[in-house]
Amino acid sequence: MAGSKEEDTLKQMGSSVELVSRSTAFLAYQDLVQGKTDVFLYDMPVLQYIIKGYPEHKVKIVPYEAADAPSAQQVVLMAKENTQLINTVNEGIAKLKEKGTFKEIEERWLGEAVPASADKSNSDTNTTQLN
Repeated sequence: MAGSKEEDTLKQMGSSVELVSRSTAFLAYQDLVQGKTDVFLYDMPVLQYIIKGYPEHKVKIVPYEAADAPSAQQVVLMAKENTQLINTVNEGIAKLKEKGTFKEIEERWLGEAVPASADKSNSDTNTTQLN
């Protein structure tokens, strides 16, 4: 997508492929499933959500960043000074994880979790066929 971290990453890599940007993740997904593009690089939870809504399309998510890479982590953004809210959200997330509810929500809205892998040498172990 135009102006995204992913677009900047590809430009920095000096990619020799044609780079196409779309204004939304869904438009980029449509280009992919219609054969207009070969690859769509974006945040995993967004892609999981889109893919779950369109099971008729066979696509693969290939994690390109290790789980311990700060840029691969998903976050909730809050005002730094609002410690009460931060603590409340953290406690809520901890309770949801403890009860297994967090995983249920994740599976319902995002589908099967796709673990990122630090080892990129064997792409077959880093891909998951969805649908």
